[in-house]
Amino acid sequence: MNASYRQRGTRRIPVQYPIYYSNGAFQTIGVTEDFNIEGGRVRGREAVTVGMELVVIVIQAIPETTMLIRRATVRWSKGHDFGIALSG
Repeated sequence: MNASYRQRGTRRIPVQYPIYYSNGAFQTIGVTEDFNIEGGRVRGREAVTVGMELVVIVIQAIPETTMLIRRATVRWSKGHDFGIALSG
């Protein structure tokens, strides 16, 4: 087992919601692959780098339940797929 491996504390729920994400230099769209209260996996149009801080808007099925995440930190990145940790 990889020494840096850490088991996720909360199980992620597979969902596919459209999102907008931005770091101030760019603003683009993507889709969630899975999500929970700690973070999620995203497939986006703009590649990001580990440590980058993003503002994320999740567009859920019911328009009144749009979620604004003021700070999400990129934890891993592979091409246009990446994982975020929610900060607030």
